[in-house]
Amino acid sequence: MTGITYEKSRNRYRARITHEGSLIDLGRFDTELKAKRAVSKKRKELALWFKPMTAEELVSDFRLGFEEEKVKQPRITKPSLFDKLSLWLKQRNS
Repeated sequence: MTGITYEKSRNRYRARITHEGSLIDLGRFDTELKAKRAVSKKRKELALWFKPMTAEELVSDFRLGFEEEKVKQPRITKPSLFDKLSLWLKQRNS
């Protein structure tokens, strides 16, 4: 995604964008995902997402939405065979 660079000396990701000829520094982040979120959020605030984007940027923003959903939603697990068997035994003995 454009606007994100890795600063090896600081071991952090830096997020910056340009808007109407001026450079806007969004800060340094521990992970690339946090930097991507900051860039995406600022683009939307400035309505830069109407600006033509490269295919790579479109895919990156699309994936970012799914990564955010994964973080928010709890993981649903299937009951194990042991759980099913114990439930069956409880129902049978009742």
